[in-house]
Parts: sequence; structure tokens; C-alpha cells
Amino acid sequence: MTFGQTIRRLRRERRLTQRELAQQIQARGLRADFTYISKIENDRLDIPPSEPLIRALAEVLGADADQLLDLAGKFDQRALQEVVSEIPEAGVLLRRLQARKFTRQQIRKFLDETE
Repeated sequence: MTFGQTIRRLRRERRLTQRELAQQIQARGLRADFTYISKIENDRLDIPPSEPLIRALAEVLGADADQLLDLAGKFDQRALQEVVSEIPEAGVLLRRLQARKFTRQQIRKFLDETE
């Protein structure tokens, strides 16, 4: 199930319209209208919603924010910052991953070795 499909299912379970969901997001100080909610639900966004918006969706829809962040392909920025501050080498690793300095095979091997 995609991020958008999950949002649609949760919204319908709570018997909210897209407009009502957007209004509840707006009440939390974030920008969203029913057309944006529609794009989310239909997986028509080029990039996933921001972390604060995903957290607001989780709050309104009674969902686990971390699960929604995972579905959207987002990382918990606070958790990443904590790890990097505790283990500086993790920051080096993340920068190298971001710069695509590793092959997919190297990443898989690393993950297999660290299980």
C-alpha cells in the first residue's frame, strides 16, 4: 500500500472529507487544501509532503508518524541529527551515500554484514 493509499484509507476510516482533513491540517498552522490532499492520496506529487505535514496528518488521522514517514520515504530528521551528533562517522557515511559514492552492491553487502 502506498503512502497516498494509506492516507485515503485512514481519512475514510475517520469519515473525513478531503476538505475537512485539509482544514484540520491548516488549523495546525500548515498549508494544505483539498486539492493537495487529493494529490497526496492519488500519489501525484513529485516529492512527498514535508515532515511537519506528515506528522500533522498522523496526528489528525490517529496514525503512527514514523510509519507514515517511512511510507513517504522520509527520514526522521531529529533522529538522524541525534545519531550524527553521537556518532560523527554516521554523518560522513550519510554524506557519502548522498554523493552516491557507493554502489548498490556495496550498500547491500554492508547491510548484510551489519544485521
